[in-house]
Amino acid sequence: MLITRTQGASKVGFLSYSVSVILPHYKDLIGLEKAIKSVYAQSVLPNQVIVVDDDSGPEDWASLEKLSNQYGFELYHQSNQGQSAARNFGVTKSNSTHICFLDQDDLFLENHIKDLLEAWDDNPRLAFVYGDTWRQSENGEVYVRTTYRTDFDIETVDVFDLARRDILITPGMTMYSQEHFLEVGGFDPSLRGYEDDDLLFRLAVKGYSGKRITNAVLIWTLNLTSTSFSISMQRSRDIYFRKLHAFFTQPFFAGMGLSPFRDILIGRFYKQMMNDAIRLAKSGGSDFAVVQQNLRTFCELGLASRGLSSKQRRSLKFSKFAITSFPPNTIQI
Repeated sequence: MLITRTQGASKVGFLSYSVSVILPHYKDLIGLEKAIKSVYAQSVLPNQVIVVDDDSGPEDWASLEKLSNQYGFELYHQSNQGQSAARNFGVTKSNSTHICFLDQDDLFLENHIKDLLEAWDDNPRLAFVYGDTWRQSENGEVYVRTTYRTDFDIETVDVFDLARRDILITPGMTMYSQEHFLEVGGFDPSLRGYEDDDLLFRLAVKGYSGKRITNAVLIWTLNLTSTSFSISMQRSRDIYFRKLHAFFTQPFFAGMGLSPFRDILIGRFYKQMMNDAIRLAKSGGSDFAVVQQNLRTFCELGLASRGLSSKQRRSLKFSKFAITSFPPNTIQI
């Protein structure tokens, strides 16, 4: 049964917009139902709610069908391809002008859709609007009521700024133009981490812009079992690093005097890759072998690049030897 509040195309000034909310799901029915309830508790309801199950299994599917009948959302299944692919699949089923995403362990605040929609304007280059977030623990304790970066203004940054730092604009705090989202190909399905940064970077490369509002629109759960703390994140870090490396090593940037490793990549990835390797060095195994190889490749590409400072070159040489030259389980920390 649907909660009847303001529904259908929403008026913002003289513009008429519609909104689809897309929820990817994988084996968390309890979390998903909480997330769905937060969608149907919106002060402005979406035109369409879509759940894409990432192959959770027959038992979960039967329960999902019951939830779909109870709440009225559209339900789809895909073979296990990850969250990015599930989101993209959901967008192909959307019939709205604007898209919001919600992860199964997060919650929309009551005015999520209203506040983001009211910030939209008729700028044809506007691709997304985002708000602030609260952070909560897995047992629902809210411990931070803002995640804004005071040193980062999405309306004034360029592609260099977006590449140099973690952006911290997650899909759940953001409303996207469906047209612009589809034009750049949506989320990269190979990424199970960094997919949000990658999407916003590609939108910026196309010349599209974003806007932020000061209101909090999302309760973001710090889930220690999520991909943010898994080998998937470390693999994605390597993929995204390689994408940025390929982009900024184009001849155009060399003509500007840009040294990608010196000016962008070391500051963005080196410390994180080192931390990954150090954290997994004791346990060894296949996960350590992955980050070991990723760090070795990072160091080799960096040492082959031009323009590094002496300090940067020494750091890369040390890391290549100290972390990547030893077999798993032999490093004592």
